[in-house]
Amino acid sequence: MVLVWSGWESRGGVLASAPQAVSWGPGRLDVFARGADSAVWHKAWDAGGGWAEWESRGGGFQQHPSAVSWSAGRIDLLGVTHDAMIWHKAYGDERDLVKPSALLVPQLAWSIKFPS
Repeated sequence: MVLVWSGWESRGGVLASAPQAVSWGPGRLDVFARGADSAVWHKAWDAGGGWAEWESRGGGFQQHPSAVSWSAGRIDLLGVTHDAMIWHKAYGDERDLVKPSALLVPQLAWSIKFPS
């Protein structure tokens, strides 16, 4: 077997941030990005059905969202809103999910010294 890259193909969307891709299992790819409306937008690819259309997952974020999958069928999204709060939204078995929640982002001051 010889592995090669495909050519670039448009996946559409009107995005205001870089995309982030995560996979919760074989034959599955989920892509998230902040849209021009500041909401998180989601596009999925499934080996059995190909690419789905872009869907809004809501929210009003100032930066791109972060996504992680820590088990089959589970995705956690995190994003920072304009009021400096971290918001969390999860996808998975409804028995394991908690309501979306907000966490206060502490205002951090960094002091960096460079060598002369």
